[in-house]
Amino acid sequence: MSREPTPSIDYTSRDYEGFRKSMIDELGVRMPEYTDTSETDAGIVIIENNAKCLDILSFYADIMANETLLTTCKRRNNANKWCSILSYVPRNSTPSRVMQVFVLTAAQSVPVTIPAGTRVKTKGSTSEPEIIFETEEDLTIPIGKLGNEKDSHGKYLYQVSAVQGVSVEGELVGSSNGTANQKFQLNYSPVIADSVEVIVNEGSGFAPWTRVDNFVDSDATSRDYTLSLNDNDIATIQFGDGVFGKIPTSYTNGIFANYRVGGGSSGNVGANTVVVMDTNLALVDSTFNPEGVYERGVDKETVDELRVNAPRYSDTKWGALTLKDFADVVLLNFPDVVLANSERDSEDIDSIHIYLLTKDGATISDSLMSEITAFFDENEGGRKIVGANKIFIEPASLVKKDFTISLVVKDRYSRASVKGLIEELMQDYFALGNYDFGQYLSTTELAAYIMNPDNGINGIKSLYFVNPDTTVITPEASQIFTLGELTIDAAGGVE
Repeated sequence: MSREPTPSIDYTSRDYEGFRKSMIDELGVRMPEYTDTSETDAGIVIIENNAKCLDILSFYADIMANETLLTTCKRRNNANKWCSILSYVPRNSTPSRVMQVFVLTAAQSVPVTIPAGTRVKTKGSTSEPEIIFETEEDLTIPIGKLGNEKDSHGKYLYQVSAVQGVSVEGELVGSSNGTANQKFQLNYSPVIADSVEVIVNEGSGFAPWTRVDNFVDSDATSRDYTLSLNDNDIATIQFGDGVFGKIPTSYTNGIFANYRVGGGSSGNVGANTVVVMDTNLALVDSTFNPEGVYERGVDKETVDELRVNAPRYSDTKWGALTLKDFADVVLLNFPDVVLANSERDSEDIDSIHIYLLTKDGATISDSLMSEITAFFDENEGGRKIVGANKIFIEPASLVKKDFTISLVVKDRYSRASVKGLIEELMQDYFALGNYDFGQYLSTTELAAYIMNPDNGINGIKSLYFVNPDTTVITPEASQIFTLGELTIDAAGGVE
């Protein structure tokens, strides 16, 4: 008995309209007599409901598929798994530090000690939460001194380092049951990863265990653990499996942790902002930080950064093996560098030029140049490709580009308002760090970017660049385009 061939299925059409059309087409094949395909028909209503459900399932299937690849994943947990596979350790948040001064109510006849762990904080508000700092060591104010005395250079004589965050000490993490790969979650967040200390009692007293990136180099007796942070900076401790990393011996309430909560760029406060005592000390009248932070806090790597840095690390962990690797090695190992590019010398092929842009466009210091050069010459992670005998570290060449825009504004829109929004968008587009080495300038693409409604500018009737009149401009390897003089000739709209 012959069978009709099964209609081909278009697997690329996986949205509501695609599913709806496919089912109606299939309905026509299976039931030719079913000719009423209007939206009011009960059968079509059922098909449309099924199409809606399939559209939702397709959406989540795409999300799940994207999460299986580092280049498309959105969740930090999945990005961290890829980082583990590539042996890349993500950058976690670090705390900022300030030098703190304490002023006594009156000079005392005995030395006064401000104990380590004394908490001070900024003034909070409805829009900005208070930032807490803790002193890192004891501060002793001598007999007869108030604590705010200065030397001949105007520097305060009695200061102590205070680190942003709050200490959590002696937290009971849990009990080992003797099984492999045990995991325990810390109670508070956001955890500063570098502050975590794990102490384990296996029946003969407490002993510190060592944090490692992974258990590759651990054996059955290694008292090691790993630490991972999720999207909310909640920390999870994991122990070994008895082959790679020791399994803690079963013991009730034997696992404790000390750590700090805080960190990140939110702690990068200015001078005279940490002025509130959070720990009551009877003899202290006031406190302040005479200068801003001397060590800046850094935020953890975003998922977008992980998608770039993990493959970059994997490609360069044996050193600079290709020309591009020279720039990647610098970006991975020197956090003050935000952009880098490299090229061979046009006359001396044994020479490599590495061009750098540092934070805030700062001039490259001699010390940074020396550190990078020494890294390539001596550090195992900076081994050079054959033929790269000389490395030259040079600052980026910032090339200002002047623009003249011809703009027509739609009726009922303010010309001044639209011009102002375009100016802000152009300044942000060419802000230092946003425009990379080798990134060509296309006035056509830039005009389309400005007119894209997603950028929040409405009321543009037409826009084109009078200057530059060249459609595409390609920079040299050392150049980064920046915004020069911007002129906007606007017509239409209202004043």
